[in-house]
Amino acid sequence: MIDDRFINSFYIIIGAWVISLFLHDVILINGHAIVQKSENDGDDRLIELLELVAKYVIWFVAIILILCTFKIDMTPFLAGAGIAGLAIALAAQDIISNFFGGAIITVDKPFKVNDRIKIDTCVGDVVSIGPRCTRIKTLDSQIVTIPNNKITINVSVNYAMPDQKLRITILVSVAYGSDVKTIKRILLEIARDIIYKTEYLLDDPPLKVFFLEFGDFGLKFVFYVWAKAYNLPDEVMDASNSQIAERFATEGIEIPSPQMDVRMRK
Repeated sequence: MIDDRFINSFYIIIGAWVISLFLHDVILINGHAIVQKSENDGDDRLIELLELVAKYVIWFVAIILILCTFKIDMTPFLAGAGIAGLAIALAAQDIISNFFGGAIITVDKPFKVNDRIKIDTCVGDVVSIGPRCTRIKTLDSQIVTIPNNKITINVSVNYAMPDQKLRITILVSVAYGSDVKTIKRILLEIARDIIYKTEYLLDDPPLKVFFLEFGDFGLKFVFYVWAKAYNLPDEVMDASNSQIAERFATEGIEIPSPQMDVRMRK
């Protein structure tokens, strides 16, 4: 036991233990100090990942040094480790892909927890961003789990960035013979009335109304309003359509319905 090799191995173990504790404290203290300034919970997971990687790397190096101290041929060991690593990588390529996808999401920050996003056809609020998957709570209160690699290769829409306002498009049809200027004026008045009577709409950006086309059953208009938040489209549509129906009935403006003319030949 007083052989130099055992003494050196003991020093290597003590050194690895000290360095591991030192790096753990450095990453823990400085990392969490940085995380407190960030609102992204993905930074917490990044700190935990750095702690884990640092610990395993230090002890792996310590084992290699101990083997070198005893002059053990490491070629078979490294070759076996390489083959084992390749086999594990092939077997767990989806897990590794999701892990790197989570790392990309953490660094790039296309969205954060509580943001409303759209991934492919899934729309909902982000509940959590994990190392393997991201969970979204849909508008139907269902939890959808999406692998991180699917998020990185698909187009994502973040309704909460750069701000929460959302432009809403409202289509209106009136019967032929209606005065275009009158319709546009009434639609603008309805939008302004909603702005003053509710908390749904913004007055900036300005309201816009356009006469789109001569449709099959009537004249088609569109007007654009800006909701204060992305989670208010139903409220805005309800308030707008209710006001339109009431105002058009008062003004005697007809809203056309689809119809078909049938001509019979004798």
